[in-house]
Amino acid sequence: MKITGDVYKGLDCNFESFPADDQCDPKAYVSAIASMQKGDCVTIFTPDDTHFEIAMACVQKGNEKKKGDLKYTSAQARCMFSLYVYSKHY
Repeated sequence: MKITGDVYKGLDCNFESFPADDQCDPKAYVSAIASMQKGDCVTIFTPDDTHFEIAMACVQKGNEKKKGDLKYTSAQARCMFSLYVYSKHY
């Protein structure tokens, strides 16, 4: 089995965890998002009840968020979709 860096030559596969492995900070996503560039891809690996707030912060920053099997309310989904569409056009 090949690893991602072997398949996609030149792809930066560095990883930085927020918070650091020896820390506990429920708002670490704030500093994580601040360190990113617009268009960076984000993986959110948190319990469903914390996912929406983090995802919205990513979309507001202009990051690409890809994740399936989410459990947003219909109001949350509409809010996120509206912000995403707005960010792509303005």
